[in-house]
Amino acid sequence: MARFEAGDRNKAIAAALRVSERSVERWRRQWREGGAAGVASKGSPGRPRLAVPRS
Repeated sequence: MARFEAGDRNKAIAAALRVSERSVERWRRQWREGGAAGVASKGSPGRPRLAVPRS
């Protein structure tokens, strides 16, 4: 978020984090619309973990 506030370009952020510029564009849009909460991790998008049955 500090890099967004500082006005760093998406290309520079993407290179520093070794991610795509598209990801940075998406993060920047989420940050503009929702602030810090907009870019907070929502956890892994993977499969839900199975509940372990209790004995």
